[in-house]
Amino acid sequence: MASTTSFGLKDASLIRTQAFIDGKWVDAKEGGKITVTNPATTEELGTVPEMGLPETKEAIDAASKAFKTWSKTTAKQRHDILLKFYALVQEHQEDLARIITLENGKPLAEAKGENAYSASFLEWFAEEAVRTYGEVIPSPFPHIRNVVIKQPIGVVSILTPGTSPQP
Repeated sequence: MASTTSFGLKDASLIRTQAFIDGKWVDAKEGGKITVTNPATTEELGTVPEMGLPETKEAIDAASKAFKTWSKTTAKQRHDILLKFYALVQEHQEDLARIITLENGKPLAEAKGENAYSASFLEWFAEEAVRTYGEVIPSPFPHIRNVVIKQPIGVVSILTPGTSPQP
C-alpha cells in the first residue's frame, strides 16, 4: 500500500480511512473494508470502511440531532459556515484534485475542473443562505393569502452514482 507521502500531497491529513459520523471518525461496525485502487497503476492506495445499514441509521440519527441546532442558526451563520467550507476547498484544490485523479483515474485537469465546479456550489449556496426572505403569491380568491416562508425543514439523504472510470 502506498504511503500518503508518495501521493505527492501538501496536506496528508486530507486522506482519511474512516467515515465521519456524529462528530467522530469511525470504522464499519462489522469491520468490513473496501480497497481503494489507482485504476491507472492498480496500486492499492488504502482502504475505507464498508458501511452498511447500521452506520446509515446512525448517520441519519446524528444528522437529525444536529438539525435541531442547525435550524436555529441565522442565515448569516449558515452563510459563513458554507463560505468557510468553500475557502477550505479552494485552499486544498491541488491536493483534492490529486486525490480524485489517484482514486478515479481522471486526468488531473479534469479533476481540477470537477473540484472547482463542486466548490462553486458551496459558494452559490452560501450566497443563497442569506436570501431567506419569503414572498406573497397572489391568490385568485380575495379571502386567501399565499405566503412562502423559507426555513430549514429537516434532514435530506442523497446517494449519487460513481461514474468515474473503474478498472
